[in-house]
Amino acid sequence: MRWLAAVLAIFAVSAIIVNGQEKSSKTAPSQHPAENVHKPEAPAPAIVPIKQEESEIQKNSAKDHANNYLSRLFSAENLPNILLFFAGIGGIGVAVSTLKAIRRQADIMERQIAQAAEGGKQTDQIIETMRDNAVRELRAYVCLSHAKIEFRQERAPEMQVYMKNFGKTPAYDVRWWIHTWIGPYPLQEKLPEPPSDFQTAVSTLAPGGDPHIMVTRRTPPIQGGVMHLIGTAQGTIYVYGKLTYRDCFGNPQFTNFRLLHGGSEPIYPRSKDGMTVALLKPDREGNEAS
Repeated sequence: MRWLAAVLAIFAVSAIIVNGQEKSSKTAPSQHPAENVHKPEAPAPAIVPIKQEESEIQKNSAKDHANNYLSRLFSAENLPNILLFFAGIGGIGVAVSTLKAIRRQADIMERQIAQAAEGGKQTDQIIETMRDNAVRELRAYVCLSHAKIEFRQERAPEMQVYMKNFGKTPAYDVRWWIHTWIGPYPLQEKLPEPPSDFQTAVSTLAPGGDPHIMVTRRTPPIQGGVMHLIGTAQGTIYVYGKLTYRDCFGNPQFTNFRLLHGGSEPIYPRSKDGMTVALLKPDREGNEAS
């Protein structure tokens, strides 16, 4: 651990300082002045050789040196240094504990920030969901109400398509086009559409009001030789078109329709005021809305 290494380093520095003080005291020069008077030389004392084992001398010298070092290290004059040493150890412990407490607080704050961010995302999702629900609930929905074909003239029938706003707010900038086509069923070719710059009338369709009627008549008239096929799979009349509008939120919307007089199912015409009338039924494709 880092704090343990710091403690050992402080202890080593203290030991070096005390050892240095010891050496300096031994090597200090004598403070007594030298005498200039020559004294008579005394007779040399007799030297009595004492034999000791070398290993014992070294061992006792090392023991005395260690004892002297420890006694000086823990002497009264070194007491302030010892107190500073242990105060440093205590300071390091307090610092380590403080850092751990700060780290715990930082972790708690990070978790709280993450939870707050997650809560913000959930709040944004809830708000977006509520907005989408409000738009879906309040916007205009212009859809097909019903449609029929009337043979006011035998070879030039009239098609009537009724569109109604089933929403809760008006539909603005309502534009539409409608067209007819005669061909076999199922459809074997792409139905023609008007060019993009085709001019149409513009209107507003109120919610829950009367349906908007789109009327077209078959032109040119149907040839007499194929009238007996009209309303069958070989002579199906396709009534198709598109209606576009803008809801109260400014979003563009559309309704595509493709209706049939004929197809694979039988038709059920009826007579009204001396003319043949039949309901138009939706095709399997071509009926989409936003």
